[in-house]
Amino acid sequence: MKTVDTNYLVRLFTNQPKDLAATAVLDLEQSAPNEVLLPDFVVSELIYVLEFHKELAYSRPEIVEGVRIILSHPAWYTDQELHYKALAIYENHKLDYVDCLVIALYNLKRAADVLTFDKEVVKQLRPGP
Repeated sequence: MKTVDTNYLVRLFTNQPKDLAATAVLDLEQSAPNEVLLPDFVVSELIYVLEFHKELAYSRPEIVEGVRIILSHPAWYTDQELHYKALAIYENHKLDYVDCLVIALYNLKRAADVLTFDKEVVKQLRPGP
């Protein structure tokens, strides 16, 4: 299994520089389904870089659209359902992506409790059954 880092994903997202982006695309196209580990923390860092790096500064809708496209590739070994849920929260609320992951994990896995002092996170948590 291969593992991807944030720099690699930035090249996929931005298509810059062209030669590195082309290499990244070729790597994915030559990978078998679920062959490339895409850690949650790498997706989180990607979103942070895309939103806050002064030379990039993509909008949330642009980030969500691009990350959804990236996540849809079959080569990734990752929890796509978790990320799609977190992206939906991220797109509609002024929360950091990591907070969105916590909320999505709670909602999908029905975690008993989320220990947080963040009032915005608490507002987004759905009560369990």
